[in-house]
Amino acid sequence: METTEAIKAFFDRFDKDGDGKITPAEYALAANEMGDHDVTISMAEALIHSMDTNHDGVLTFEEFLAARRR
Repeated sequence: METTEAIKAFFDRFDKDGDGKITPAEYALAANEMGDHDVTISMAEALIHSMDTNHDGVLTFEEFLAARRR
């Protein structure tokens, strides 16, 4: 199982502006930077929606962590 610290480091790669939330644009940009050039903002919105437990359209670390540990 991944450590919380490793998951936080991964989260930080997506949270480009460091505000503690991953937006669809940030998710798509990070995925593209990591080599997944097929991720669009629409795809990122759908992925975030599947993990976004409070339905605010962004991922917090807590939501990201819970999704990684499923």
